[in-house]
Amino acid sequence: MFVAALLVFFASGFAALVYQVIWQRLLTIFSGADVQSATLVVAAFMTGLVAAAWSAGRLPIACRAR
Repeated sequence: MFVAALLVFFASGFAALVYQVIWQRLLTIFSGADVQSATLVVAAFMTGLVAAAWSAGRLPIACRAR
């Protein structure tokens, strides 16, 4: 069970990294490879991580309330 959870976390992180690279390359087509576009992509990625961590942190609280 523990190995399966590790594989799921690895696959999820790898997929997120692939999405980040794809968005960076697409944004480079439109605005060029500059610091602002890289900052925008990394900030959006980190915002997604924060939102996921926040919602996952609230999940046990919601489950206990039932």
